[in-house]
Amino acid sequence: MYHTAIRESIDKLSAIHRQLYDLAVEKTDVIKTGEIAQLQKITLSEQKLMQQLNKAEEQRMLTAKSYAKANHLPENEVTITAILESVKDEAEKNALEQAAIDLSKNILALREQEQLNQSLIRQSLKFINMSMEMMRPTLSSMNYGKQSKETKNAMFDSKA
Repeated sequence: MYHTAIRESIDKLSAIHRQLYDLAVEKTDVIKTGEIAQLQKITLSEQKLMQQLNKAEEQRMLTAKSYAKANHLPENEVTITAILESVKDEAEKNALEQAAIDLSKNILALREQEQLNQSLIRQSLKFINMSMEMMRPTLSSMNYGKQSKETKNAMFDSKA
C-alpha cells in the first residue's frame, strides 16, 4: 500500500521535473534570441511548476512519514534504499527503483540545463556591460583639455 503511494509521489515529482526541464530548454532558446517578453512568460510558468513541486514534495514527505510509522522506523531514516529493502514484491520493487532512477535523471538533466542558462545569462550581461563601456565617452575624447595651436590655426587661418 505505502510502496505504491511512494512510487506515485516519486512519479509525480519526476513529471514536474521533466516539465521544468522542458521549460529550461525553451528558456535557453529564448535567452539566445533575447526575447524578454517570452522569458517573462517562461518564468511565470516555472513559478507555477515550483508551487506544484513543493506540494508534491510535501505529499511525498507525508507518505514517507506514514510509511515510517507503519514500519516502526525513525522518520529521518526513511530513504528510498530503506524502502526498497523492505519491499517483498519484486515487480513493485523494480517499479519503485525505476521511479527513483527516473527522478534522479530528471533532476540531473534539469540542473545541467539551468547551469547552461546561467552561463548564457552571465555571458549576455558581460556583453551588455562591455557594450556600455564602449559607448561611454572617455575624458580625453570629450575635448575638455587644451587644443593645440595647430588645430586653432587650421580652423581660422584660411586665406580668401
